[in-house]
Amino acid sequence: PSAAAGSSRVDPHGDCMTRFASTLLDTSGVSEYDAPEVKGMWTAMSSLLQRVPVAAGTVMCRKGDSCSNFFVVESGHLLMSVGDRLVQKLEVGDFFGELSLVFSGTYLMDVAAGDEGATLLELSKKDLLLVIESYPLLYELLRDQAAIIYNKINCEDDEEGQAQ
Repeated sequence: PSAAAGSSRVDPHGDCMTRFASTLLDTSGVSEYDAPEVKGMWTAMSSLLQRVPVAAGTVMCRKGDSCSNFFVVESGHLLMSVGDRLVQKLEVGDFFGELSLVFSGTYLMDVAAGDEGATLLELSKKDLLLVIESYPLLYELLRDQAAIIYNKINCEDDEEGQAQ
């Protein structure tokens, strides 16, 4: 990212980070949003995120590409697909890269910006690991979310295979 792209700080209590936190915490059954560890985790992560503007239609990654970053959608939307099948539309607070960082080291699907483009918050693998080192709960939350997406991809693949 350019210096201008990452120049302003990310508010850990802004809409994007609140939605991101809500998704992770709700799917993992963690209910204490105000717990010191949770607050510290979001603040640490927010301080390392860099804004990245993405033009409409830009392919962020392709299935099989090496994964070295984690992304949260700050504005706009992205499309996650496997082949010609849309797996998920990512909107504000949604994220990608966790599946690849947690399970395989490579992206398991294609991700491209939608028609109006997007602004992403990017966290390098190195920085993500620094946050996880201080806040192991983050790994658990990302792992749980990654398992949900992984199962969604594989269950739909299995259903398509059985239908043929």
